[in-house]
Amino acid sequence: MLANSAERRRAARVSPRGTAVLHGKQLTVTARILNVGDGGICVQADYFPVLEPWTNATVTVDVQIEGRRWVTVAGRVVRTDSNTGELVVTFDRTPDEFRELVTLEVLADVERDLAPFIMLVDAAADRRTSIAEAFRGAGNVVVEAATPLEGLMRLCESEYAPEIIAIADTISEELAAELRELIVRAQDHDARTPRLMN
Repeated sequence: MLANSAERRRAARVSPRGTAVLHGKQLTVTARILNVGDGGICVQADYFPVLEPWTNATVTVDVQIEGRRWVTVAGRVVRTDSNTGELVVTFDRTPDEFRELVTLEVLADVERDLAPFIMLVDAAADRRTSIAEAFRGAGNVVVEAATPLEGLMRLCESEYAPEIIAIADTISEELAAELRELIVRAQDHDARTPRLMN
């Protein structure tokens, strides 16, 4: 069961791309960050043979958010779920550098809500530029690419997933759908599924 009355959220949480490495007395677990805040973190372990021994364990957690520097935080595991590989850690004391990382992610989250992110893929440079400028003029953040492969590479450099993928009609529908599927898989922590415009 996931609910636990001992777990208390004291701060807002965000769901960034990131990795956490939990170090216990006899075991280390690498995990994907599901959500994080100043007071704790929820992760999904890549490999989880048995998670119950982790409950109430004192751990150190190495955290990397959005490819930024690694930060180590000490805490206690307050919840585990062996079915999903989820672990929740409440932090004892949050270092300033960790709070700074979380603040940067909260600001990026707010920015994303205020300015939708669009991936624009079009081999025709002049047309792509004019469409991108129109999107930007409407208050959107636009990442441009000439090909689907370049689009994927640019996405890896981005801090968050696109809400809209706009692909020129000169690119086949099959390739456009494949790009969307790759982006969805690569960004599977993000609750939003990008809309495809082709």
